[in-house]
Amino acid sequence: MSELEITSQLRTIFSSLVNRLTEMQALLQQEHLALTKNEIDNITALAKHKEKLSQHIEYQEALRRSLLEKYQLPFGKKSLEMLSRHVPKTIILELLRAWDKVVSLSRD
Repeated sequence: MSELEITSQLRTIFSSLVNRLTEMQALLQQEHLALTKNEIDNITALAKHKEKLSQHIEYQEALRRSLLEKYQLPFGKKSLEMLSRHVPKTIILELLRAWDKVVSLSRD
């Protein structure tokens, strides 16, 4: 697999992670509101949705780690730095922004 194919897969994974983590952030805010209002039915539905989202996030992260491991790349930003030697700078910058967004959303 070429570096461009790896970065294409990473782009897809990061996009999915950003979308799901953004959705999780909104869901957690809804859950907080439901908890403060003691809306038991809503809390249950939100918890089920949160579990599905968590599974999807874990799956995407497993895909990312598996891809990087397969090509003996480090798990963090260093993998993007290593790929930058063989891939156009615009692609790497896009991936770096996406990675930073994933990290930021995960922390939030």
